[in-house]
Amino acid sequence: MVGIEKNDGKPVKIRDQEFSGSMTFLTVSKVVVHLPEPGKSFSCMLYAGDNTGMGSMFFSVNIGGKTGFKSEVLKGHMKGVPVNVNLGGASEFVLEVGSDGSGNISKIVAADPKTTLTDGEEIWLADLPLHYPDHVLWDPVITFVENS
Repeated sequence: MVGIEKNDGKPVKIRDQEFSGSMTFLTVSKVVVHLPEPGKSFSCMLYAGDNTGMGSMFFSVNIGGKTGFKSEVLKGHMKGVPVNVNLGGASEFVLEVGSDGSGNISKIVAADPKTTLTDGEEIWLADLPLHYPDHVLWDPVITFVENS
């Protein structure tokens, strides 16, 4: 099972809000975002993908081996969680979805995932190609690393 789906920049409605793009993490997974230039920031809104009120999944952004953001466990009835991470000029960062081990695995949606480069250019992650490690041919690109 592939651990991530992208809506390729097509509008998506979550609750009462419409977003221009999204990435859905279906299970515990890790992706590496490769940028063509140094990055200034990464932002998105996080939502748990069900309405059960259950959940054991969390979302983190890692830059250069350090955690720039880690959410609390996301549950279906929660409001969206804003993410805004300073990339500090990094041209690569990792988006990771983990579990606290309780077994209530639910998808996580990152709505309007966007990176702003240091020159002000915006790159919408839902528009980037998704590749597996052996097939990365160009930047910018998102590389699916693993389902854990």
